[in-house]
Amino acid sequence: AFIEGFNEKSKKLKIQEGDAKYRIEVKISNVDKFYSVMSLVPGNKHKVWGKILVVDIQTGTTVCEADFKELQGGRDFSIDDSFAKCMKDLGKATAKL
Repeated sequence: AFIEGFNEKSKKLKIQEGDAKYRIEVKISNVDKFYSVMSLVPGNKHKVWGKILVVDIQTGTTVCEADFKELQGGRDFSIDDSFAKCMKDLGKATAKL
């Protein structure tokens, strides 16, 4: 879901699987799951904290690092689908950096 969200929003960079020079590491340090009732359509939502690292595969050095704090995303009656939508929202937010 992260890759799909990133590729959907990014105009220049695209993430693809296979041989590459860089890898993106998404490190989630905390997840908060809650049920939102303060809208027209109630449902499960998530907040996530962590960081995204872009690492040079050959050298292992970090080329870029971005922190995200309390990114809120995903709304669904299914908890699993809500989390997947939250990861997609994280990809969209990252593509805007």
